[in-house]
Amino acid sequence: MWRIRKRVAWHMGEFFRGIKVFPSNLSEDRIAKCRLEADFLQALRHPNVCSFFGTCTVRGAPALVLEYLQGGSLSELLYGERSTWAAIPSHELILLAKGVASGLHYLHCNGVIHRDVKAANVLLDCASPPCAKLGDFGISILAGVAYDGEQVMDGAFQSLGTPRYQAPEVTSAVSRAGPGVKSLTHELLEILDTRSDVYSYGCLLYELLHGRVVMEESHAFGAMIKVWKGQRSELSLRPEHAHFATMIERCWDEDPDRRMQLEDIVRGMADYYDDRTAVSPALAEGLHPTLCLDTVSNGRKV
Repeated sequence: MWRIRKRVAWHMGEFFRGIKVFPSNLSEDRIAKCRLEADFLQALRHPNVCSFFGTCTVRGAPALVLEYLQGGSLSELLYGERSTWAAIPSHELILLAKGVASGLHYLHCNGVIHRDVKAANVLLDCASPPCAKLGDFGISILAGVAYDGEQVMDGAFQSLGTPRYQAPEVTSAVSRAGPGVKSLTHELLEILDTRSDVYSYGCLLYELLHGRVVMEESHAFGAMIKVWKGQRSELSLRPEHAHFATMIERCWDEDPDRRMQLEDIVRGMADYYDDRTAVSPALAEGLHPTLCLDTVSNGRKV
């Protein structure tokens, strides 16, 4: 994921804006990646999708002007040093999960395949209750588009996504493409569709309800190989989350045709959270508003 190199916190209307700065020495294909992400974002407006406001340059480097979300990422909430996952009430975890599913369903309805659904790419605001928003569309593609050979070698196509969250049919296609493949091929483009995003969402839902990384006993590529061989992380849900075991298993089913539909996921979660607006102390503590004042480069304060 591209890290926000500089977070700017000036207030404009009801939004705080964030600037996503790309390196100034970008190659032509990386500039194309930046433009592609801007094109995707410009057309998207949904409460659970990070809003895009425009492009600019920062000291000669291309940048995207995005909605500024003060709560940090879902990954920080689950695994950061200040993680309070164990004390977060069930209805709030389900609210976050439902938000991601709603945003992803919106993307799919608009022909966008995200390709990198994971906790690190879900951002949180500090509203009451907090809202989860999908971000980082740098490797997204449009469903049903016939990309030509030149496009396949450009921008978003140079990444296969995050191995730990990769659907098994994608791994199979990668294995058939031979060793050393690092970018999308036409075979992979034919396989990638909304169902591969649903698989990744199932992994994210597992992590939200377990408080740990999917296949945490394995390194990223080891986890990918285990999934390819039919293995999945063992479910050990809280009693109040037992209903979601079937949902997770259906999301990461080996057969893409048997995977759950996102609209059914959203509908199925509607009965498992309430409309309380007060944020629990555990969730409030787990959000990271102090990060608004930090300048971050490659994960380090500078």
